[in-house]
Amino acid sequence: LHEILGIFAVNGLNMVKLESRPIQGKSWEYMFFIEFTGNLLDPGMDGVLREISQTAAEFRLLGNFKSNLEAAP
Repeated sequence: LHEILGIFAVNGLNMVKLESRPIQGKSWEYMFFIEFTGNLLDPGMDGVLREISQTAAEFRLLGNFKSNLEAAP
């Protein structure tokens, strides 16, 4: 988790939410769900996602959505 959070910090990504859930059948092991601000189409995001996938034991991208907190144009 520390290494993944470091990737977010180095790349200036703002984490909005962090949740942990225990992995069934594996004592003291957890999966993490992270929400952060940003657009997957922004330059450099491919590298960030690649770095996360190489660091994490398992990585799944659930989606990219526009926040209702973002200012309207």
